[in-house]
Order: sequence, then C-alpha cells, then structure tokens
Amino acid sequence: MLSDVPAMLAIYNREVLTSTATMDTEPIPPERYVTWFESHPAGRYPALVAVEPSRGTIAGWTCASQWSPRKAYLRTAEDSVYVHESFRGQGLGVQLLTALQQTTYDLGIRTLIARIEESREASQRLHARVGFQRAGVLRRVSEKFGRVLDVGLWECHLDGANGA
Repeated sequence: MLSDVPAMLAIYNREVLTSTATMDTEPIPPERYVTWFESHPAGRYPALVAVEPSRGTIAGWTCASQWSPRKAYLRTAEDSVYVHESFRGQGLGVQLLTALQQTTYDLGIRTLIARIEESREASQRLHARVGFQRAGVLRRVSEKFGRVLDVGLWECHLDGANGA
C-alpha cells in the first residue's frame, strides 16, 4: 500500500547510508519512492511488507523488480529484501523471501535473481536458505564508501512449492 512507503523508505535509506545492502549512495526522497512503488504493480512485480503485530509497524519488506526490459526476460525478476535492524535474526527475511517466491511464481515469474555484495554473508546465507544458488561474481563493478566491490549474482529457479 502507498501508506507503507514512508516506513519502507526509512528502512531502505538507513541501508543506503550505512551498508552495502544497496548500491544507492544517497538517500531516496519520498517522491521518488512513491514513483518507484507505483511502478511495482502487484500484477507483475509485487512489493510485500511484514508488519510487527503488536505495534503495527513495518518490520521489513521485499519486492520483485524487472530484470530486463527485453521481452525474452519476462519470466525473470530481481529480488530485494530489507529488514529493519531491530527485527533481524528472527527469520523474517526467510518469511519475506518465501512469500515473494510464491507470489512471483503465481504471477508467471520462474527465476529470481539477486545481486549481493560479496561481504554480505548474512544476505548470502538468507538467499541460500530459500533455494538461491551462486551463479557467479562480477568483479570490481561497484564502488561505495571508498571501496571497490565485487557483487555476486544469485539465482533461484522457482517450482511453485516454496520457491526453491
């Protein structure tokens, strides 16, 4: 829902400023994020949120994005997953990615791709846990915080049951 955007943006922008979970280097302004959210129609590239029930706050979110505008790649999407720092280590990332796998499968997506900066071991473990496998590494393709970084490519071929 559009009303979720401010909380999603707060989680995301923290990662922009403090980590290599995203290769954005400047915080995203709310108006750009609304445009981004509206470009993720639930009918093709969904965004899902996890709400912490006792407080009603967004604990994390995930989405699928277009991998390529070329028509031959319509069966493939790229995943993103972000969990608020106070909810990490509780299995929420697994729940979010599993839900994304099933939702995208139901929408005709058959392969999910993830780009994970090589030092992000927790993200690598999370993706491996839900069936992603390393497909390769792109060497020295990114730069953030004054460091040149390698980015791993991960893939998950969906079977409709649990994504993996």
